[in-house]
Amino acid sequence: IDITWFNQEYLQESIILNKEYYLVGKISLGKNNKHEIITPDLEEKNEKDSIHSARISPYYPLTAGIKQK
Repeated sequence: IDITWFNQEYLQESIILNKEYYLVGKISLGKNNKHEIITPDLEEKNEKDSIHSARISPYYPLTAGIKQK
């Protein structure tokens, strides 16, 4: 699966090789019929503190000024 973040260069220093992460976002079919996620939320895999991505969470339409988290 291809993962793309736009204008978030700081993530290169945040993502550590051989560490596990949860990625949360909409999966779509991209170029050459390959799956992709554009600008997903990123959370380090931590069984105690993974509150946003280590479980099934509802996804609601947003009201102005309110974020999903």
